[in-house]
Amino acid sequence: MWTAPCYQTEYGVTLSVDGIMDGVNAMPEQYYRSEAPLKPMASPFTDL
Repeated sequence: MWTAPCYQTEYGVTLSVDGIMDGVNAMPEQYYRSEAPLKPMASPFTDL
């Protein structure tokens, strides 16, 4: 969990550690939800 404090000190990000981590975690989630193609036979499991 050293990423968030690094963003704060190195880049001057003023969000809280939780806010930074929420943003960092949202990036791959967004990618896999909207850009990454589904693997074959995966679509039946996306409606669970």
